[in-house]
Amino acid sequence: MNALIGNWRTTVLGFVAAIFMYFVQLGPNLPTTKADWGKTLAAATLAALGVVSKDSQTGSKAGP
Repeated sequence: MNALIGNWRTTVLGFVAAIFMYFVQLGPNLPTTKADWGKTLAAATLAALGVVSKDSQTGSKAGP
């Protein structure tokens, strides 16, 4: 978990993009219809991708 949060740039970017996407699609309203829930799920997926993405400054370990 620490490695995921260590990539803070993509985590922050993912959350900001997800919040922006949610408010553009639904505004300050809670989802009520099936289409609204789909838009909410898409925003949550965007946030999750931001959490699991690796920053460009994080290098990969060399193989054996």
